[in-house]
Amino acid sequence: MAIADRFSSDQWEHILHAPFHAYMHVGGADGPPIEAQFRRLTEELAAGRESFPEGSLGGLVSAALVENLDALWAGFRAAARSPKDGLVRARKVLDKAELDDSEAIRDWIIAVAIGVGEARRVKGTEAVSPTEAAAINDIADWLRRPVPQAD
Repeated sequence: MAIADRFSSDQWEHILHAPFHAYMHVGGADGPPIEAQFRRLTEELAAGRESFPEGSLGGLVSAALVENLDALWAGFRAAARSPKDGLVRARKVLDKAELDDSEAIRDWIIAVAIGVGEARRVKGTEAVSPTEAAAINDIADWLRRPVPQAD
């Protein structure tokens, strides 16, 4: 069975909307998201194509996001789920995937969230604000993955 056939259209929607939920939760932590944060989201999505092996679940997810960004964003907005609800739904779907694929995608979503938080910062300040850090921790909890430690 092909990877794409393992999930229903609703399940795919939950997976594909997960980076948007992370963006909204972190981007809105210190006020409305700013343009630099949305730009960083799209950069992180594009970079995801390079992060996953071709043909992997992560590769399919990142390619679908880049190729269908406008339609997926519109669907995400129309679904109007809370970040917690959306990310918990995504995790439950990803729990049905191979463990390596599931963990890689969940870790990538956390990395996207960190990038979105960093996009609001000015050079020379902390990487993310305390409220953004709390939002990133929420996301990690909902996805049941650790937040990577800064080097």
